[in-house]
Amino acid sequence: ADSMAHAYKSVGDPQKDLADTFWEYSPYFASRGASSAQMSNFLSTTVQEGAFNFDKPGDFFKEVFGVKALNTGDMTSYFESRGAGKSEAARQAAAFTADINSGDKQQAQGAIAALIADLASQSRNELKQSLTTLGSATGEDNADAILKTYGVAFEKAPDMTGTADQLVSQQQAANPMTQYIQAQNQMKTQLQDIGGNIMQASVPAMKEFNSLLTDNKG
Repeated sequence: ADSMAHAYKSVGDPQKDLADTFWEYSPYFASRGASSAQMSNFLSTTVQEGAFNFDKPGDFFKEVFGVKALNTGDMTSYFESRGAGKSEAARQAAAFTADINSGDKQQAQGAIAALIADLASQSRNELKQSLTTLGSATGEDNADAILKTYGVAFEKAPDMTGTADQLVSQQQAANPMTQYIQAQNQMKTQLQDIGGNIMQASVPAMKEFNSLLTDNKG
């Protein structure tokens, strides 16, 4: 919750896809050893740099680090694009994907670190080509933003502890009706738990409660 709250606090949720993005792509970040805080930092930073929404950088991470990096053929193409001959590119790709797919966390993270370092050593034009090679259309979808943030998911993330509580407190301070709304929702839940017959009997009381809320808003 704090990770999602951090992303929301940083850039909002302009395309209303924050929750869906976390739901869809968090397994790919976890499989590469990235925490939810690192995922949040990567997504929000990429959006800050100009990505259209949260989904596009999430899709880029999946394509590069969750699909292409695990495939020997794709990594052979990458190493060839970096100037290696066919046989050498195939050898490098086999070694790289063996580490990624080894199940050994340290080996896999070492391979990712080597790839990030290679990307960091490239000129802007080379980097753009490499990210397009690795990310296919997802590299282009993130425009120039991904050129700056491709490695952020593997950097130390800021401390996000308590961010969700902070947002709730800010919302309550900004909207005095929040507590009434929360009480109303809690009341509905409790009545639903009690059972249908009692719920029906309580409808007039609920309507009166709602009218009081409406009067208070006015």
